[in-house]
Amino acid sequence: ITAIWEVRHLIELGEAVLEASDARHESRGSLKRLDFPERDDEHFLAHSMADASGRIAWQPVHIVDMPPKAREY
Repeated sequence: ITAIWEVRHLIELGEAVLEASDARHESRGSLKRLDFPERDDEHFLAHSMADASGRIAWQPVHIVDMPPKAREY
């Protein structure tokens, strides 16, 4: 039963990640979108927050020490 419970929550988490990724019209970090290949700090330098209903909200990122920059892979 524990395994079923864990799988169910992993599926919910995966759905939240997909919804948040779809709501971002940019590429950032490990999220690479072919339709939006560039970062967009002006609109998407924010935390993606999903509630239990799947609604996506944004919370600002407060940068203290290091400004954001493109990652080199």
